[in-house]
Amino acid sequence: MNILLADDHILFRESLAMFLEVTFPDSSITSAESWSGVCDYTDSHFYDLLLLDLFMADVGSDCWSSSLSRVVSSQKGAICIISASSNRAHIQDAFNIGVNGYICKTSTLQQMRKALRQISKGETYLPEQMWQKSSHAENNKKPAKLTWRQREILELLVAGDSNKVIAQKLGLAESTVKRHLYNTYRLLGAKNRVDVIGIAQRQHLVSN
Repeated sequence: MNILLADDHILFRESLAMFLEVTFPDSSITSAESWSGVCDYTDSHFYDLLLLDLFMADVGSDCWSSSLSRVVSSQKGAICIISASSNRAHIQDAFNIGVNGYICKTSTLQQMRKALRQISKGETYLPEQMWQKSSHAENNKKPAKLTWRQREILELLVAGDSNKVIAQKLGLAESTVKRHLYNTYRLLGAKNRVDVIGIAQRQHLVSN
């Protein structure tokens, strides 16, 4: 497994690299300390797993999204944010762009190991605070809080468009559409395409 690890704090980066070597013994790890370094690597190489900090020294706190979008559009591997920020807006924005997971740096090693193994298998990992809100909404039969991109894709899905057609209509990579749909499935508790359409219609999440 080829892994790209990016964080501008050398102690954390090197500690996480050692943790990854134990968790994924056969992996090859490339390290970066800035978003510019990440983009240089991802413009010319493909990775199976990308672990990226949000706020690195070379990019302002409000400018990381454009760099992340660039990475998402060029990579087919699983992308996970590992950040000190547990801000719901940051988490929502990252998933809206198309990441597979978001791990807060306050997580325990056990939580991180579980999350990384889940993400490396192509699954989605949502922080606990996101799950708590989703579970609360479901228990009280309230509509799920989807991002605007998830709703946009869901509208087209309910209309009968394939992932390929949705990607063409929205100017996205098909892999990005799949990531958004997988996140939507998890948020709505859907098991498959038919299930998510039924939930969307029952909860009036779409206009169709």
